[in-house]
This record gives sequence, structure tokens and C-alpha cells, in this order.
Amino acid sequence: MRTISRLIPAMFLVLLAAGTALAEECPQAEWALGEWRGEIMGTGTIVVFRFQSNGENCLKGNFDMPQHDADHLPFSRVLLIEDQQVLEVHSDALDFVYEGQYQGGELEGTFTQNEAAYVLKLERVTKPAN
Repeated sequence: MRTISRLIPAMFLVLLAAGTALAEECPQAEWALGEWRGEIMGTGTIVVFRFQSNGENCLKGNFDMPQHDADHLPFSRVLLIEDQQVLEVHSDALDFVYEGQYQGGELEGTFTQNEAAYVLKLERVTKPAN
């Protein structure tokens, strides 16, 4: 009986954590949709990020880095933390992570690649049509 009484709270925590992860990956986030553009500070590299809904209230996206001949490469993972309006994207292709917070119509955050972190502020270029 003791084992079962310990197992139930542990199972609850696992289910709670799984539900939280799903909620963070698939919130409705109209504020993130569209095309965003910015320059990675200190590098001169221009990036263009595009986000759209995948039809299941989750986001998918791709990006360009024109100076590196990267065009419409898909993000490996797009995560949102809706209550904080934080967007996190991962690219396995170019081994980077961007984490930005939506503030005043812009995304302000950090672009990390090869253990080096750079400021990256993204401005919205286009919004999707309603």
C-alpha cells in the first residue's frame, strides 16, 4: 500500500509536467504570427523569422539568413510561453537558439550559437491576413 501511495503523487507530477509542456508548446499566440526581421548585434548578420499556425493552435516557422545563403530553413522547434509572451526557437541546421520576449510590438531577446550570446531585437515586417 505504501508503494501505491507514493506512486500516485509521482504520477500526478509527471502528468502535470507533461500538460504544462504541451500548454507551452501550443498556446494561441496571435502576437507571434507573421514575419520578423532584425540584425544580430555585433555580427552584422540579418535574420528573418516567419511564424504561422500549423492549424492545431501550435506554431511552426522558418528563417532566412541572407548573408549565409540560408533561405526558408525550418525551425527544429518553436515554443511559446503565452502568459509571459516569450518565444523560443531552435535550429538544428545552424545550431542556434533564440529566446525573445514580446514587448511594445517587438521581440527583444538573445541569439545563442556556439556558446556565444548576442542581442537580437526583431521587428514585425508583416502580419498574416485575417
